[in-house]
Amino acid sequence: LLIFLIFVMLAAARKNEMGMARAVGARRRHLVLMFLFEGTAYAVVAAAIGVGLGLLVSAAMITVLNEIFSSFDDSFKLAIHFEPRSVIVTYCLGTMIAFTTVAISAYRVSRLNIVVAIRGLPEAIIPKEAASLRARLPALGRSLVLPVYLLVRSVTRLVRRRPRRAVRDALLAIVAVPAWPVTAIVGMVRFAQPYLVHGWLTLLAGVAIIYFAIASWGRFSYFGGGVTLSLLGIALMGRSWLRRTALSDDMADRLVSTAAGVLMLAFWVLPFSVFERVAEDLDRGFDIIFFSGVAMVGAAVWTIMYNADLLLKGLSMVVGRAGRLKPVLVTAVAYPMAAKFRTGLTLAMFALVIFTLIIMSVLTETFSTQFEAPRKVYAGFDVSGEVNVATPIDDIAQTIRDLDDVNLEDFDAIGGYASLVMQLRAVEGESDIWHGRRAIMADDAFLEASEFEMKLVAEGYGPTSEDIMRAIREDPSLVIVGGWMVSTQEPTEEEAEELLLGGLYYEAAKMKPVKLEMRERRTGEIIPVTVIGVFDKLHRNAGWMVGAKSVFDDVLQVKVPATQYRFRLVDGVDAKSVSRGLEAGLLEFGMETEVYQEVLDDESAAGKAFFRLFTGFMALGLLVGVAALGVVSTRAVVERRQQIGVLRAIGFKRRMVQLSFLMEASFVSVLGCGIGLVLGLVLSYNAVSDIKAEEGIDTIFFTVPWLQIGGILVVTYVFSLLTTFLPARQASKIYPSEALRYE
Repeated sequence: LLIFLIFVMLAAARKNEMGMARAVGARRRHLVLMFLFEGTAYAVVAAAIGVGLGLLVSAAMITVLNEIFSSFDDSFKLAIHFEPRSVIVTYCLGTMIAFTTVAISAYRVSRLNIVVAIRGLPEAIIPKEAASLRARLPALGRSLVLPVYLLVRSVTRLVRRRPRRAVRDALLAIVAVPAWPVTAIVGMVRFAQPYLVHGWLTLLAGVAIIYFAIASWGRFSYFGGGVTLSLLGIALMGRSWLRRTALSDDMADRLVSTAAGVLMLAFWVLPFSVFERVAEDLDRGFDIIFFSGVAMVGAAVWTIMYNADLLLKGLSMVVGRAGRLKPVLVTAVAYPMAAKFRTGLTLAMFALVIFTLIIMSVLTETFSTQFEAPRKVYAGFDVSGEVNVATPIDDIAQTIRDLDDVNLEDFDAIGGYASLVMQLRAVEGESDIWHGRRAIMADDAFLEASEFEMKLVAEGYGPTSEDIMRAIREDPSLVIVGGWMVSTQEPTEEEAEELLLGGLYYEAAKMKPVKLEMRERRTGEIIPVTVIGVFDKLHRNAGWMVGAKSVFDDVLQVKVPATQYRFRLVDGVDAKSVSRGLEAGLLEFGMETEVYQEVLDDESAAGKAFFRLFTGFMALGLLVGVAALGVVSTRAVVERRQQIGVLRAIGFKRRMVQLSFLMEASFVSVLGCGIGLVLGLVLSYNAVSDIKAEEGIDTIFFTVPWLQIGGILVVTYVFSLLTTFLPARQASKIYPSEALRYE
């Protein structure tokens, strides 16, 4: 967007020059080539600088990531390594992106009106009249068979004894082979352009995309793109119809564009649950945030720019009583509204950057504060301990009673278990696949003290967690599984046959007992077990199975020792001191402990640091938005030099001119920040609600970091004023006589 904006402003600066060039015989392609050569020079140098800065920033990010990872795993470290091939590919991609953007902007600039350009009148791009069907058909045919066409033309020119042109066409045919799909698509779009502009073909294309998105592609982003394209087609058809009425073209464009923008914005703002009946099977990946963000910001900017005059009137009414401020405000807002295309690009840049930062900030805060109290996450326990498998503890309670630094009365419950990897197989169904799953095989004390929140309970075993645990203690062949072991949504019959737990899914209203076979890997013994419940995903180890350790006593010759323990402390007891006391007192057993509150705090801090790192990386995009304002303001001083002279001549003081430029920058930055803030909060709320409903995680709550967001908005506004201050100060120093004589 910034590259596009710069070349639009370059064109505005050279309107007279380009108009004169066209007047003396230069063709449109000459203007395009002129801009392409200049843009290529910029792109080659800028891409090299960008790659160098990118390497430095990525190295800094890796260093920061290593600091984050070292807080919970000292052995894990990312190495800073650059592949020359990747650097070259990145450089080429950056150059091509800039070159393509320049080509698009150059093509747009070449369509200027010669008279308007020579006289320096406001920008007026004259749309090219649609060619007839007979004229468009040959161009379509050439684009569809471009390499073959060039090769045939090369042979023809060789026969006519034009070897140079024949060789040139042959080389072009070779180059055109990899670009063939692109040229074919461009040719088809050009051929269909009149029908797309009238709207009916655009509407049909949108409906087709909606159909294939639901029937085949299975992605909500494609579905949303189809709906957006359909709304655009309806708007274009409405504009064609309204232009045939007594309404002026400007009024018709405003009505249709406003309606289309509002409808597009309303579609993307609505939560996904509204479309569940139509698109319940569509995949909602992370790409939906990108597509919806661009669509929402584009629709909002489009709607605002088509109604900018109404906004100007509203501002004038608000400050109508402030006599000295009103002319400054009207002047400050009138100029951006006169160059709507340029202002829209700048506004879109600001809004997109703020929109992205708001989403990152909200998601960071939301997912870093999802942790519940340790007892809720760890099934009713406060501290964990692990001993060496070679030195198990026979009686943990008696061993703690014998310690000097730890008081057994500080413990409310103590439970032990063995963490094993088991092989499981469904009894019912055609699948004979063994699934490897980790299991907590616990003693009776653990089962009695644990407080699992059950999501599903089999009929006849509930309804409470205490009833479930009592049943497992009485019948060791009964087990429960975590929420991540079952399907999130109801599987089809074909999918259920391949799944370990068949058709059982997390959001089911009820469940029946599921019979499984459990095989111990070392001995090969097969033990029948029955799943009678599914515990909530909020628990740690929600992808594990939980059962009674005593189930192995009858089939294994060696008793399975408990090597891991969980402790629930009496309220008011310091968990850290108890943890240190256990490690010191049970050193001979290799006891290592963790305080669950500290674990959750460390994970929360690491998650926040990780997200904030990427939020800061995305904040570099603010430089783009601020740079855009600086470019616009600097160009405005040159472009409006005579206007400034007139204002000074009719009574504007220096501070009024300077204030006008600052208010102009404030208008764009505040409006862009407002669009990004509102839309970012709306999309963040929808994303959090969607994830919460889809994954069935009740511990996620939409949280807005108002302090951080406020800091982002304030910094953005301050820096936008700073970049505008120097051009504004320069403009205020222009003398009327000097400005009026300026050419």
